[in-house]
Amino acid sequence: MCRNVAFFVSVAFAAAGTFAVPANAGIQNCLAERATPQSSVQSTSLFFSNQRGGSAQIYWIDFAGHRRLYRILNAGESFSQQTFAGHVWVVADEQSNCLFVVTASASPETVNIF
Repeated sequence: MCRNVAFFVSVAFAAAGTFAVPANAGIQNCLAERATPQSSVQSTSLFFSNQRGGSAQIYWIDFAGHRRLYRILNAGESFSQQTFAGHVWVVADEQSNCLFVVTASASPETVNIF
């Protein structure tokens, strides 16, 4: 379940410049958490950078549709995650409330969490 929080998401694509999602669109994207990841052999990566004031929880959605916690990022921390195109990732707040969902593309991406 998503709650209305103030944040701004910027996803920078390696080859395509920067794509920005306004706060209300990010919250609506939480519905995508219900999507089952696509099976893929196309390896890619997501670089998560937490620029929020608080921590962010990074979850992978498994093939049964369940969240699997991969990392808790404190404010200012970042990490790179190998994944596959079509895999679904959830970025949540400290209480595990969805902030937004990222579906990995074939190109490596940077996910800035504001």
